[in-house]
Amino acid sequence: MEYVDRELAGTALPRETVNAIARIGAGNFLVLKLLCSHLRTTIAADQVDDYLHSLTARPRSGAQLGFIYHEYWDRITARSQPAEIDLFCNVAGALVMSFAALTQNMVCRVLGISVGQWDFALRHLAEYLSVIDQDEDGAQKTFFAFTTSRSPISCGPGSTRSKLPRVWRTTACVGPSYHQDTSATTP
Repeated sequence: MEYVDRELAGTALPRETVNAIARIGAGNFLVLKLLCSHLRTTIAADQVDDYLHSLTARPRSGAQLGFIYHEYWDRITARSQPAEIDLFCNVAGALVMSFAALTQNMVCRVLGISVGQWDFALRHLAEYLSVIDQDEDGAQKTFFAFTTSRSPISCGPGSTRSKLPRVWRTTACVGPSYHQDTSATTP
């Protein structure tokens, strides 16, 4: 409760709503962190109750984190072009499948993308990522990793921006553009 109070201080949310947010998080710090950040930066105060209702209508316990990620991914892809979605999927795929934090240079070299493309993808994927600053051989390096091993991104053949993403388990989106014509290939 203390965390929620601190993170939502200065918002116009009534005490009852703040208490409901703490209950929804049910002690899951990642849910609380993402939820508070989202409520502070994205959702208008008059839309919070509807959002919380959608969040609590999840059919199984623990589904709140997936809902938050799905909703965030939908917001990213709804305003993105197919080539941008491919870039997001490729960067996300590299980070998820690496099973370790990676630097900007590592991702750019592996995917053959420019620093500008990396920066663009990073701005859009930031809510998913953990940033880890480490001293390596006397130099400060910044590594990036997914906040959780369960990512909601769906980027395979047949994916569309209107579909809710699926949780990644063992596959990634690294590779050719998934918005090319794939009708002649088998999945």
